[in-house]
Amino acid sequence: MRLQKLSLALWMVAIVLLGALITMSTKSMAADSGQEGSFSEITVDKGDSAPDFTLENLLGEKISIKDFRGSLVVVAFAFSKQTAKDIEKYRARIFSDFKDKGVNCIKLVHINKPIFITKNFILKKMKREFEGEEPLKYLCIDWGGSLCLDEKYGIKSKDSPTLIIIGREGRILYGLQGFYSEDSLNKIEQELSTILKVGENAYLGESAAVSKKIYHIGVTRIMYHPSFIWTDRGFKTALKDAGYVEGENVIFNFQDAKADPDKIIPIANKFMNEKVDLIHTMSIMTSQVIVEVVKDIPIVYSMVMNPIEEKVIATMGPSGTNVTGVATSLCALEDRWQIEAQLDMYTKFMPKAKRWGTIYNSGRVNSTFYMKELRKVSKRMGLELVEAPITKADEVRKAAESLVGKVDAIYGTPDDLAMSAFEKIAEVCNKNKIPLFGGEVECVQRGAVAAYNQDYFLIGYKAGEKAVRILNGENPGDIPSDLTKKYYLVVSLENAETQGITIPEELRKKVDKIL
Repeated sequence: MRLQKLSLALWMVAIVLLGALITMSTKSMAADSGQEGSFSEITVDKGDSAPDFTLENLLGEKISIKDFRGSLVVVAFAFSKQTAKDIEKYRARIFSDFKDKGVNCIKLVHINKPIFITKNFILKKMKREFEGEEPLKYLCIDWGGSLCLDEKYGIKSKDSPTLIIIGREGRILYGLQGFYSEDSLNKIEQELSTILKVGENAYLGESAAVSKKIYHIGVTRIMYHPSFIWTDRGFKTALKDAGYVEGENVIFNFQDAKADPDKIIPIANKFMNEKVDLIHTMSIMTSQVIVEVVKDIPIVYSMVMNPIEEKVIATMGPSGTNVTGVATSLCALEDRWQIEAQLDMYTKFMPKAKRWGTIYNSGRVNSTFYMKELRKVSKRMGLELVEAPITKADEVRKAAESLVGKVDAIYGTPDDLAMSAFEKIAEVCNKNKIPLFGGEVECVQRGAVAAYNQDYFLIGYKAGEKAVRILNGENPGDIPSDLTKKYYLVVSLENAETQGITIPEELRKKVDKIL
């Protein structure tokens, strides 16, 4: 009986203490809210290696700084439960605004666990407060500050959140302390934009060619194809963003097999004889042969569908060899515009639009093939297809003008003539408030509201990020391969406004890239 009374008394004390803690937490949050809007830059050891750590996120996965080598990462520190919510605001906005630029964000929360509350209780409460996989995936708890990360990172004040930017090579670049506000967010994003624009070495005040070494990179493809052009651009852009600039500290040795398989081995031998520092292979066949022949030079493959089946790698995880890369869901030389998938996506932008116009070359076999499919899909979807055939590039503008007043929107089919003068179509659509949708993602840069297809530039950029990690000293065999999505939805808010369309909120959530 005495034991029962003692147990009951202890529980009553625990409940009172818990209530007091909750009250203190609420008061603290109220006090914190009055400080929002103020922030300050903090003194950090710029250029020094960021202290590494390993912590579990709220999904039970282990996260380390070294996992993010090759990417910019913002490490956000919070020292109370309420400031944990504050750094989630930072993370959500940074992810949204830098979604396609390789910027990551880790949240580290320092929690002193009361004796009478279990870790599981706190974890369950945190999971309820941060709904969704992303907030949980990037939130780690440093119980009691056991890792002394505040000391290691030189954080002297724990009164407000602290954000530290760490570069692709694991160097500390910038520090800011302050509660979430548009001003503090704009400042951290301004620094991120500057780093992405000028490169980390220039940002730190160092020469872009800080190393005297000039890197030689071999690049090869099986043949000419527009997708390889965009992949190559993405690859070089990723290197440039990391400070590896063509003509300054990088020389690209480009070799085209020109659709001749017999040329691939001589290309491989050429790369080996010239002792290039890294090889970027585009397409299945070149990757297969290069990987088979070259064993002592790091290889980054891209534009390869089913790399395991094609024997380019044995696993999508770390290969343990000299090979890593980016696999695609579609083969660039065999994939074609998925008319039904694209039109189904575009009608979600304009559910009430029933008249869809298109421009195509009536004398080209490829165009007439797509038109047959487009007619079938349009009929099945209950849409009226208004066609504007052309035979020459200088007829594109007139064809677009002929659709004015007859259509609710225009869908650009995969036609060489129409694509060659896509800007002409966009000019007519801008002037007459007709929403324009394209097939290739680059159509958005050329005037379309949206496009839904493979993003070859992004494939190349991801491959370039892996190359950066290798040039920075990582072993290619330790870097897992990536698999890209089948389709990416790219939109332009500016083009949408110009052409008189408001993008539905539910679609904005599905967008992969906003231009």
